[in-house]
Amino acid sequence: MMSISCFIKCVFKQKISGNKPNECILNLMNILIQEDMEFLQKLEMKLERIEDQLMSHTGSHYESQIFEMRKTISAFDSYYDQMIEVVQNLQEFYNDTHFETLEKRLTRLSNVTDRLAEYSIQLREMHQTQVEMRQNQIMQFLTIVTTIFMPLTLITGWYGMNFRAMPELDSSYGYFIVIGVCILIIILEVIYFKKKKWF
Repeated sequence: MMSISCFIKCVFKQKISGNKPNECILNLMNILIQEDMEFLQKLEMKLERIEDQLMSHTGSHYESQIFEMRKTISAFDSYYDQMIEVVQNLQEFYNDTHFETLEKRLTRLSNVTDRLAEYSIQLREMHQTQVEMRQNQIMQFLTIVTTIFMPLTLITGWYGMNFRAMPELDSSYGYFIVIGVCILIIILEVIYFKKKKWF
């Protein structure tokens, strides 16, 4: 998709040639898309770099990068669909085989944009999956920590009640016994979680 300024430069450099109107139109449309395949290849290379970053978990702002590229791809896809429709109408009007060749070229470009659009969707889904996996890991860690400290909270609750009949209150080793029981509970829980592969 060539900008207006680039198009004017091309017109002055190449001087759209042709004696007949259909030749002029054909040359004009070829100029409009002459650098598009190269641009789409660069776009694909950018998507591949984003995929590499996603796989290696480096970099940031994947969501915004993918979104911007999807907007660009969508604009090109719409552009080629309109161009194909125009070329088909011109082919019917002029009955010129050159327009068929141009239509095939535009169809190839449209197919590339479709493939890039699918690629960008896959990258977005990959990024979303990675975000969800990280969130699940954080939630799992927090759940394990909460589970480890639940028995300790129960013991704290018991010994927070001021009953004189508590067995360890009169013992000089009562405080250390409770600490030992708490540490033992934590060790047993950690061993159990490791066996279950929750760590």
